[in-house]
Parts: sequence; structure tokens; C-alpha cells
Amino acid sequence: MGEEQPLDAEGLRQRADAMLRAGAGETRKMPPEEVDELLYELRTHQIELELQNDELRASQAELVEARDRFQDLYDLAPVGYVTTSSKGLILEANLTLADMLGVDRGGLIGEPLSAYVVEDDQDVYFLHRRGLGKTGQRDACQLRIRSLTGDPFWALMEGVVLAADDGVHFLRSTISDVSERRLAEDRIAASLTEKELLLREIHHRVKNNMQVIVSLLRLQSATIRDPEVLSAFSRCADRVMAMAVVHEKLHGSDNLSSISCSNFVDGLVEALAAAHGADPSRITTDVGEVPLCLDSAVPLGLIITELASNALTHAFPDGQSGTIALGLNPEGDGGEVKLTVFDNGIGLPEVDAASEGGTLGLVLVEQLVKQQLGGTIAIDSEAGTAVTIIFKPSTSRSWG
Repeated sequence: MGEEQPLDAEGLRQRADAMLRAGAGETRKMPPEEVDELLYELRTHQIELELQNDELRASQAELVEARDRFQDLYDLAPVGYVTTSSKGLILEANLTLADMLGVDRGGLIGEPLSAYVVEDDQDVYFLHRRGLGKTGQRDACQLRIRSLTGDPFWALMEGVVLAADDGVHFLRSTISDVSERRLAEDRIAASLTEKELLLREIHHRVKNNMQVIVSLLRLQSATIRDPEVLSAFSRCADRVMAMAVVHEKLHGSDNLSSISCSNFVDGLVEALAAAHGADPSRITTDVGEVPLCLDSAVPLGLIITELASNALTHAFPDGQSGTIALGLNPEGDGGEVKLTVFDNGIGLPEVDAASEGGTLGLVLVEQLVKQQLGGTIAIDSEAGTAVTIIFKPSTSRSWG
């Protein structure tokens, strides 16, 4: 390439001899003391060169040893290493990759790496290479590699784009066999799917059984003439129905760990209105995004049922018109939720919240709020009835 080639020892000797012969005449003209001084300097330089040669030989030995260690680490690494050109041809590969593919390492050089990718995963490999070329960032993908001595295996391919001095880009990748991990992941996914199907079936059956209980209570109520007993049966049916709605919504939920508050409250209000023969439009709802698991949804459903049933039964006597407003929204930044149930009816009589208060059921509501939800309750009956409950939803999944 235009550069002088290094001379061997014999060539150096001949060149030095020629230079000495060319300057021999001048040397003979030099005074003896200058000749002695020159010889001394030449011997000094000779010794320095010998010392430098010793250092160079030691450094070269260290480099050879380091290269051998690196080669061993490279060839015997637990993952396959491969370097491919911009066209996807294999430029370099270690012994581990050759063993993975079931071929000699020499047979890999110049071959396209895509030839060892399963046909159905060629698009994955292509998109992986294209993404690396566009972003220049390290990237990874999972695909199946075809071994010439065995079945295809799942591989994790991680690559990075490198640039040479001449501007040519090439791809350096690691390939790891992740077949066992994929198999374990598939087993876990299958197990979770089976568990989800079983949980949905449980919720469905619980809902059906509760609906049967509600139907039996409704049928029995038709034979009761005592107003107090009839009211008690009706309240029991409403409470069972509220729990049935919870299981119904969990059965149809995309996420079995929680239910949609909006669908849950709307379904509960619709069922209550139908049970009391009321127009559903009399109950308005304002429900935000509040995640509820079973531990919170069941007591909350019972509380809404109790308060809404009480309003439908007692707030508007003699066919009086009026509305019921129900709100369920986040409260503050601490993860708390506020439930409000308001009606513009006749209001509550003066009754202690610690007693049954006839058909009000405030004892049940208070116990559910404090013991099940760990919240607080406030009642205002100056203009109609307004019940405000603040609690923090549970995130547990004791049913799962």
C-alpha cells in the first residue's frame, strides 16, 4: 500500500554495513578521541536497543497470552457470539454458536445468519436488524433458531451496531438458548389462564346461586301479610342481590382482580329500581375511576343497597316525586374514595345511628363502613337526606 516493508535481521545488517562503508572515509579522517567517543555512543545505543528489544519481546508475549485468554473466553462463552456484515453475512462466530447450530465454525463464515432462522420468524429477524440500523441502539428479540443436528430452539438475540474506520457498519450479536425459560413461561401462562377460567366459573356459579336465593325470597314474600316481616324479606333479597351483582361484574370483568365501578354501580342501581318497581331515571349516578376488588366491592355494594333501598322505600311517601343522587369518586391524593347518597325526600326522623331505627338499617351501614371498609360516615338530614362515607379501598385479593 506504498509503505516500506520491515526488513529482517539480515537485511538490517546489510543496510547498516552499507551505511558504514559509505562513511568510512570520513571516519578515517576523524581524530582518535572522537572515534573512541563515537564507538562509546554506538555501544550505548546498542545496549539500549537490546533492552528495548527485551521489553518488546516481553510485551509481545503478554499480548499473545492475553489474546489466547480472550480467545478462550470468546470461544467457550455460555452464549453464542456472531458478527455479521451490513448484508447479514457471518463474518465471525465463536465455538459456542457453532455448537448451537450444529456446524463447524469455518462453515459459518460468509453464510447469511438468516439461513438458520426458522421461516415463521424471518420477519422478527428482519425487523430486529432494521430497528438496529435505524436507531443504532442496543436491541433484543426472541426467535427460533434452526440447528442442523436437532430441533429448532428458542433464542434470545441481542445486538448492537458498530462502525469501522472506513464507515462500514456491521452487527455484533449474542445468541442465548432460552427454550427452557420459554417453556416455563408457557406453563405459567397456561396455569394462569386455567386459574382465570376457574375463577370466572366460580363467580358465575355464586351469582347464579344468589339469584336463586333472591327468587326464593321474592316468592316467599308474596305469601307474607305482616308488613314488618315483608320488609325484612325484601331487605334480605336486596342484600343478596347486591352481592350477586358483584360476582356478576367480576365474572364479566377483563381483570379479575378488580371491577369497573361505573358498570358495578349502574348494574346495582338498575337491579334495585326493578326490585322496588321504581323508574331507574330517578336515581342519577356520578362514578369516577375507582378500582375495587372483592374485599371492598361486597361491603360497598351492601351499603349502596341499604341506603338506596331506604330512600326508595321511605323518602317519598304517597307517591311523592323526587330523585336520588349517588356519587362515588376519588377523594384527595391519599387514595381515599368518597361515597355520597343523597335524596330530596322528607328526610330522616330523629333516630340514633346506633339503633335499627325501624327500617333504616343504619346499624348495618355503620358496621360495614367501620369494620369492613375502615372508613367514616356522616349523615345530614336537614334538607332531604345526605350520607357521606369516606374510605380507602382494599387492594388485597383474599378470594384469589
